[in-house]
Amino acid sequence: MKGGLHHGFVLNDTPYPQVELLDRISGRKVTMRTNAPAVVVSSATNYRDDRYRLNGGKPMRSQLGLSLQAQKLPDAIHHKEFGSIIIEPNIPVTYQTAYRFSNIYDV
Repeated sequence: MKGGLHHGFVLNDTPYPQVELLDRISGRKVTMRTNAPAVVVSSATNYRDDRYRLNGGKPMRSQLGLSLQAQKLPDAIHHKEFGSIIIEPNIPVTYQTAYRFSNIYDV
């Protein structure tokens, strides 16, 4: 993808993970479970910053990263049907998110 990812997805409230990412070559897997109403998936497209190093000292570069951000839908301010994203003073808003990292090839 030339422009990368920055897309919001509505989540269903379920006891099962709502997001699963799997790399069949390495076996790396991450699942995400949250009570937030949405997840925004973003890629590190066009990212260039030599300050950050990956395992083995390789510099972080474009297409080597991905984020899963549990939140409300970013464009909700323009779509009444998405629900309010306004945070009022002295009214706490709390969401819980759990990530699980594993390897499908581990026995």
